[in-house]
Amino acid sequence: MPGPLPGELLAKQAIEVTSTGETLDYASRINFGRSHDIEHNVKLLEIGRVVEDHIHLLLGYFKQARRLQQV
Repeated sequence: MPGPLPGELLAKQAIEVTSTGETLDYASRINFGRSHDIEHNVKLLEIGRVVEDHIHLLLGYFKQARRLQQV
């Protein structure tokens, strides 16, 4: 899993993803402050699956961002 970029201070633990062959850039980050609805007919690029042990991190970070938006 990648670490922080030079000068970057990460407050969250990295979320591990099992690859499907596609790769993410080393600098890729999830913006939990913006969620998007995706219609069923939109083509997507599958980048992998969040490993089971990190699902709680993904959900927790998302819920935390949603709570901050409601304040």
